Amino acid sequence: MVDFYIDGVNYFKDVALAMENAKEDIMITGWWVSPEFSLIRPYTENLKYRLDNLLFAAAERDVKVFI
Repeated sequence: MVDFYIDGVNYFKDVALAMENAKEDIMITGWWVSPEFSLIRPYTENLKYRLDNLLFAAAERDVKVFI
């Protein structure tokens, strides 16, 4: 299945949900990765969806994280 995105709002939401549901691996590539980046917009004080917190939670579930 292929999804098409018009802007980053829906894309990053889907990425956050995929990270929450990851069972084995998360792989991130890029030339610039900001751990404080909030994947769910609009930003709220809920820090659950910051990249660093999503990856930390995944690692605690024994998901392998590669950046």
